[in-house]
Amino acid sequence: MADRLFFMQTNRALDLEGDPVPGARAFFFKSGTSTPFRVYADRAATVRHPIPLVADGAGIFPEVFTRSSELVKVIVQDAAAVMLPGYPIDPVVSLSADEGAASQIGFDPTEEIPEDNVQEAIERVQENIEDITDVFDRSLTPILTTVSGNDYEASPSPAITSYEEGKSFLIRVNRDNTGAATLDLGPGNRDWRKYDEEATQSSLAAGDIKQGSVYLVYYDGFRFITTLDHSPSRIFENEHGFSVRHPNGIQECHNVTNLARDDLPDGLGRLKGNWNFPQDFAALEDLVVIAMERNPDLSKDYAPEFSEITNLIVRNLSVSSCDIWAFRVGGGTDFVSGDSMTVSLYARGRW
Repeated sequence: MADRLFFMQTNRALDLEGDPVPGARAFFFKSGTSTPFRVYADRAATVRHPIPLVADGAGIFPEVFTRSSELVKVIVQDAAAVMLPGYPIDPVVSLSADEGAASQIGFDPTEEIPEDNVQEAIERVQENIEDITDVFDRSLTPILTTVSGNDYEASPSPAITSYEEGKSFLIRVNRDNTGAATLDLGPGNRDWRKYDEEATQSSLAAGDIKQGSVYLVYYDGFRFITTLDHSPSRIFENEHGFSVRHPNGIQECHNVTNLARDDLPDGLGRLKGNWNFPQDFAALEDLVVIAMERNPDLSKDYAPEFSEITNLIVRNLSVSSCDIWAFRVGGGTDFVSGDSMTVSLYARGRW
């Protein structure tokens, strides 16, 4: 049975005035570190939550479960990547996901949630979520665009029949822009412009809009506007590790892999492994890969102590992968069959 995580305000994002923060984003890390921590959507801890975990139009996050009792740090930001008051929280309280346990925890009733225990309060919150209007929910749920040239289009559901001044939308784009752009959410094209860090409004320049990124756009009665320098970093994870793409164009990748015995044509032995990056880099320029030894599994009959043996080399580097080799540099004998080594990997470049 997994444990359930409870972070501030019963997993609800609120600002200093106590108002909900629609579209807030939660990031999870191992307590006291910046190492991402996996969280799950189900009690069995089999379905991973996406990271960041995005709150709905009422600022409410879905339930969060963990597979272990390890302490967790939680960071919550608004849609513009500004940290919410009270965060980070480290450590976060986790409790058994058994319903009986949650029902024994007291809860101070409010006008919206009159229940007096956590289990019933959670169920009431879920019911309240269903009462959010379609229009409000639609305007704060990322809408995927299609694009022809620099003319971005999206089809919200339900459809928008007219633009209203002051409305905001979260847009997930499917391609980089190459110049000034427009956005059409149904009622027709409008210019898509930006505020820079000095709050000066201007047309989008090539590369301002990045494929896969989510942007908060505001309709001012004439055009859509976004503030680019507030775009949050994006975290991506797959079987090859995880990557972080930062707004300044830097990408960092992390992984742990195993090196195994592999003979060179001249008969010399080495340990070798391959790393396919979680996401490709844009170019080899400025791309750096670092490998660090962790846990060797070496024959004591043929290999010396770990501190004496190896030199790690990065070979065959490309924008999508590299090889990691380990050679003996001391001890008098070569690697033998069955020797292996676990290494930590880090790559940094531009995306």
